[in-house]
Amino acid sequence: MKGPRTRRKHFKIDELPDELRAAVLDRYHGGSTYAEITEFIKDSPQRPAEISVSPAAVARYGADFTARFERYRINLDKVAVLARELDTTRLAEGGSQLILHQILERLMDTDPEELAKCDPIALMNAYSEAQRSMVLREKLNIQRRDEKRKIEEREEKKAKAKAEADAAFVREKGGSGGLSEDTIREIEERILGVKR
Repeated sequence: MKGPRTRRKHFKIDELPDELRAAVLDRYHGGSTYAEITEFIKDSPQRPAEISVSPAAVARYGADFTARFERYRINLDKVAVLARELDTTRLAEGGSQLILHQILERLMDTDPEELAKCDPIALMNAYSEAQRSMVLREKLNIQRRDEKRKIEEREEKKAKAKAEADAAFVREKGGSGGLSEDTIREIEERILGVKR
């Protein structure tokens, strides 16, 4: 059983030349009123004569623009949370997952007739490439963790070897300098962290 078909939105403003549409978006973003934007479009020499845009059309486009802009800001907030919580590799992975989610959401909103015109092989290749990118990032993340662990182990061995060398020095010098065996052991344990 098929669900309800969603109709793809078509706005008069989408029919405007790219430069004029970009200027209109700047006005939306800048806080201009719908009446001001309608007048701006009407007075623009870039507007084709056959396209007239009513205040209602500007309002519909504005509502859609505001909703899209809000979703964009929410997504930026999500990425900021990921950045605080995860390292850069995880952030990239989270960003990829967010993009994949948005692509799938967009595909679900697309009119089935429009979707049928798309090349299915190209869609599968794009999805496959995104998945491959996520797998490569995860491999990189594992390699970085392994390298970090190895570096930490080397540093720990170096520190332990230095502490043992310092303890041997204390035993040698302390014993000949009149320190008792208990004092030398206490220095080794408390200061150098070496237990015999």
